[in-house]
Amino acid sequence: MRTVKKYEFPSQEVAEMYIQQLEIDDPEHRHSVVRLGNLRGYTFSVDVLWWGDIDDSWSEFEVTYDPATWADENGSHIFKNYELNG
Repeated sequence: MRTVKKYEFPSQEVAEMYIQQLEIDDPEHRHSVVRLGNLRGYTFSVDVLWWGDIDDSWSEFEVTYDPATWADENGSHIFKNYELNG
């Protein structure tokens, strides 16, 4: 199963720590990680196309769709042929 999730970390350093941990825990993982950077100015945004199980340790940084502030349900970045899974 493939699942798209969006995350906002307090800094790029924290995001990189989580991304590196994915590679340590499973060097053969097929997850697609896109570093979007500081889209909101104060957090570091990352989108992930998860293949299989989602790493629960990322949940505290997950961003959910907010129709009041998002121009599009999928945000500023999409994975072709995949929608945001809330």
